[in-house]
Amino acid sequence: MTKLEFKNVYKSYDKDKFVIKDISFTINDNDFLILLGSSGCGKTTILNLIAGLEEVTKGEIYINSLLVNNVEPKDRDVAMIFQNYALYPHMNVYDNIAFSLRNKKVDEQTINNKIIEVSKTLKIEELLYKKPNKISGGQKQRVSIARAIIREPKIFLMDEPLSSLDVSLRNEMREELKKLHNKLNKTIVYVTHDQIEALTLGTKIIVIEEGKIFQVGTPKEIYERPSNEFVAQFIGAPKMNIIKDLKINYKNKEKYIVFFDKKIKINTNIEANSLDIGIRAEHLFFDNRNRDIKINSSIDYYELIGSEYIVHGKTNYGDLIFKLPSTFNIDDKKTISLSLSVEKIHLFDNITKERIYL
Repeated sequence: MTKLEFKNVYKSYDKDKFVIKDISFTINDNDFLILLGSSGCGKTTILNLIAGLEEVTKGEIYINSLLVNNVEPKDRDVAMIFQNYALYPHMNVYDNIAFSLRNKKVDEQTINNKIIEVSKTLKIEELLYKKPNKISGGQKQRVSIARAIIREPKIFLMDEPLSSLDVSLRNEMREELKKLHNKLNKTIVYVTHDQIEALTLGTKIIVIEEGKIFQVGTPKEIYERPSNEFVAQFIGAPKMNIIKDLKINYKNKEKYIVFFDKKIKINTNIEANSLDIGIRAEHLFFDNRNRDIKINSSIDYYELIGSEYIVHGKTNYGDLIFKLPSTFNIDDKKTISLSLSVEKIHLFDNITKERIYL
C-alpha cells in the first residue's frame, strides 16, 4: 500500500515569490494522479519535490506516513521518467535497463529474469541488444519506462513522457500506459499540459495554475462540474463558451437571471450583481426536441474535424461555439436555431469566477 500526502507545501526560489503556494492533497495506492496545468504553473516543481530533487520551503511531504522532507532522493523509493528518455547512449537497451539493479549489487540471474519479464510486458524483447540511437522515439520511451519498472518503486513519477512523440505514437503510448497501470497496480504521478492525456489516463486530476490548486477530482467530476471559469475553459475542446454579465433580478424574495427569454432561478447566496454562464459546445443541439432554451445564432465560419463541424457564430449574448454533424448541409445556412437544457448550464460568480452550485 502506498500513500502520498502534501500538507500546506510552499516552494520559493527567493523570499518574495512562491512558485508553489499552500499545496495540499492525498493520493492512495494505485492512483493514477495527473498534475495538469499550463507551462510554468508549478506542476514539474511538485514532481521534483516528491522526488527530493528540490527542497520544500515550507510544509510537509509524507510517503506512507513517513515525513520525507529531509530524506535523500535515493532513499524515497520513487522512480522518475523524463520527457527526454535519459538513456545512456554507449549502453545497449539491456544494460540501460539493468543499470540501477547492478548499482545495488543484484545478482545477474535475477537481473536477467526481471529484464525478460519487463521486456515482454512492454514489447521490447527485440530491442534488448540495440543501442539507443538505433531505436525510435516511442521505443526509447518504452525502454525508459522499463528501466523505472524494474526497480519496483513505491511511486512512479512521469514528467510529460509523451510530449516529444508524434501524434500517432503518443496515442499508442497513452493506451500502453493505461494498460500498464492496470497491470502493475502501482501509484503514478504524471505531469502534463495535455487535457486529453489527463482525461483518458487519470483516476484523479489536480488542476494547477500559478502555483495553486484550482480543483481536485476525477476526470468526470472536473469535466462536468468545473470549480471555476479557468478550469471550465482549460478542460474541454473546444473550450467552454462563457457568456458574461447576466444581471441578477430580484422579485418577491426570488433571485433569477433571464437567458434567451428563459427565467433561471438562483438558489444560493452570492454577493455579485451579475453572473457568467458556461455552455459546452456539445450541449447545444440543432434538432427540434423540446428543450428549455432556444438560441438563434449566426454561422460565421466553421472547421470540419472528422465526423463533425466546429462552428463559430454570434448571438444576442455574444460569440458562441457549437458542434454540428458533418452530414449537416452547412454551406446553405447563414443562421441556425439551437436548443439547450437548463441542467447543462454552468453558473459562475461574476466577481470571484467561482462555480455557483445550485
